[in-house]
Amino acid sequence: MYNFKNTYIIVICFLAFISCQGKTENNHESEQQITSPTTRTEKETTVLFDDDRLNDILSQYFILRDALTENDIQQARIAALLLQEASKNYPQMTNFHQKSVSLIGKDNIDDQRIIFHDLSKELVRLLQEQKLTPIQGALYIAHCPMAFDDAGAYWISTGKTIVNPYFGEEMLNCGNITRTIK
Repeated sequence: MYNFKNTYIIVICFLAFISCQGKTENNHESEQQITSPTTRTEKETTVLFDDDRLNDILSQYFILRDALTENDIQQARIAALLLQEASKNYPQMTNFHQKSVSLIGKDNIDDQRIIFHDLSKELVRLLQEQKLTPIQGALYIAHCPMAFDDAGAYWISTGKTIVNPYFGEEMLNCGNITRTIK
């Protein structure tokens, strides 16, 4: 209870800090900022595992993925804060947790995407090693061959539509589904 309360207070303070940075947007722009993720990101389907901790981690991971797709540095930092909180008590995800913590301090979208790539690899590794399958829905492992100077990068989605978090608008649909977990 104490840790949740502290995390909640930190998130609220972080949100207040971000919103008070002297931006002078009109209501129309603010409205567009809130609704634009649903227009550019894939249609999500519900995916559930029988482990609530994993469900929470995936939920925060998808928020982070969408923030990176939108090139939203601040939202990515907030998502990383919630992701590190969700992953801190999951013994198989120590490295994942540490990477989540490091993403919180990054204020460059490219640095955030590098860490997101590491998080994605860790999450895929966990799903494969533990042979975890959803009790509802499916996960799709997507790959962009052009990310990181053509080294390529993976991410996890809940839909088959490619919405690439590594390039934002530049190459929003670059990639393909390489594996389905169901």
